[in-house]
Amino acid sequence: MSQVPRYSRYAQLYDKTGQAGFARGAWPYVRERLTSLGWQGRTAVDLACGTGAAAVAMTEDGLRVVGADLSREMLLWGAPATVGRAAQGDLRRLPFADAQFDVAVSFYDSFNYLLSTDDLRDALAEAARVLRPGGYLVIDLITPYCYATLWRDNVQSMLSADMGSIWRSDWNPRTQQSRLEVTFFTRGADGRWDRFDEVHEERGFAEGEVKAAVRAAGLKVAWWEDRYTRKEPHAETNRVFWWLRKRDER
Repeated sequence: MSQVPRYSRYAQLYDKTGQAGFARGAWPYVRERLTSLGWQGRTAVDLACGTGAAAVAMTEDGLRVVGADLSREMLLWGAPATVGRAAQGDLRRLPFADAQFDVAVSFYDSFNYLLSTDDLRDALAEAARVLRPGGYLVIDLITPYCYATLWRDNVQSMLSADMGSIWRSDWNPRTQQSRLEVTFFTRGADGRWDRFDEVHEERGFAEGEVKAAVRAAGLKVAWWEDRYTRKEPHAETNRVFWWLRKRDER
């Protein structure tokens, strides 16, 4: 057994586990709301882009897209749409100049990997910095309710002919953090199985914490909704999408 940095060896398996499907399907859903808000843009950045599933969807939609991800391995194993157009970078310190993009997106609870309200504020401010005035940042966040109910003391497994995985998660109500331990098994060409482990930690943010961070970052909430009901979030909402607009310069 060997514990490795998250998304290092997992990068090669990421699309095989079906994880990229969420990001791929998120863009048409997000674009629909952006259109209703009057957004018109041509340049986009996919933050925490992973293997580039959302970037592919946006590129097919005619946008000029670049990506950024903290994991070098995820970028190396990325889709062709991100090759040569993605940079390694932290959400809190993006490798882009000011006012470069009309829209920034970050899907599949990537912002939940920020483990404090200060980190959340800093990441939102960085996204605002690289947006043009009037541009939008769209993110999704898993709620504390979801972590406390669906992630607490939870175990799941996946198995295929050449890969297996065990996912164990728990929730700490004091820290508002969830810990996910994943054990992967992969079968090589010689038929032998290899095992490695990754640990992922995420933070659940209350509505008030998110809105305070949004204001501090120079953004405003243009729209927010429960991903699954497409209505205003409520006490038992599991995942919220936020459409955040950069304030116009005066």
